[in-house]
Amino acid sequence: MAQNVSATGRTTVDQLREQASVVGQDVQELGRIAKSCASEGLHQGREKVEVWEKQMEDKVREKPMQAILIAAGIGCVLGFLLARR
Repeated sequence: MAQNVSATGRTTVDQLREQASVVGQDVQELGRIAKSCASEGLHQGREKVEVWEKQMEDKVREKPMQAILIAAGIGCVLGFLLARR
């Protein structure tokens, strides 16, 4: 009877080790997938920022006085808001 319980215990431990190994492999795969998704998101974000930057440069070149006035207006508003603190 004692040998039967010991064998059952070893079988359970072996099953748990095998399940832990499978879970570990799944976690590693999820980590690789998450890394890939984050990398792709970062790449897409950079592309969007580069496009936006190019558009802003073009608009400033087309209308430099308007760009200066807008920047001055934003600076005045921020200065007013920060001075109120």
